[in-house]
Amino acid sequence: PMGLVATAAESEAKLAAELGEAATAEQLKALPDNGRFLLVSALSSLEKEKPEACEKALATLADKYAMPPVPLDAFEPDKALLKKLPEELVRVRGIVPFARLGDLLLVVTLSPHDAHLLKAVTDALDQKVRFYLAEPRLVEAALQKIYPETKETNA
Repeated sequence: PMGLVATAAESEAKLAAELGEAATAEQLKALPDNGRFLLVSALSSLEKEKPEACEKALATLADKYAMPPVPLDAFEPDKALLKKLPEELVRVRGIVPFARLGDLLLVVTLSPHDAHLLKAVTDALDQKVRFYLAEPRLVEAALQKIYPETKETNA
C-alpha cells in the first residue's frame, strides 16, 4: 500500500494538472516518501513558486467547489478535534479544524477535490465535515502553531 505522502502527492499532482500547472504536477509526483512529515499541496507549491498562479488557482477552486477561502488566521485551530486526527494526516494534508456549527465540523484543507481525504477526516472525527479552502501560508502558519517544533520546509 502507498504511504500517505505518496497518496497525497498523487492526488495533488492531479489537482495541479487540472489547474494547468504541469511543472508543479511533475514536482509533486517526484516527492520522496522518506517518512518525514511534509505538507504535500499543489496550492502550497504554487504559492512558493508562482504566487499569482496560486491566487488564480484558489479562486478557481473556490468557484468549482463552492468553497470560499477562510481567513484561517482569524480562528484558533480546534485542539480537541486535532487530537482525534492522525498527526500525519494533519501535517501531510494540511487539515485544520477551525469551528463547529451544530453537528457540522468546519475544516480547512488545501485539497477540496479529494473525496478520499474528506472520508478519512469524516471517519476520524466521526462527524459530518465541511471542507473550506484557506491560503497555503495561513494553513502553514496554523500547522506551525499546532506543531511548533517543526521547522521543516514544506513541498
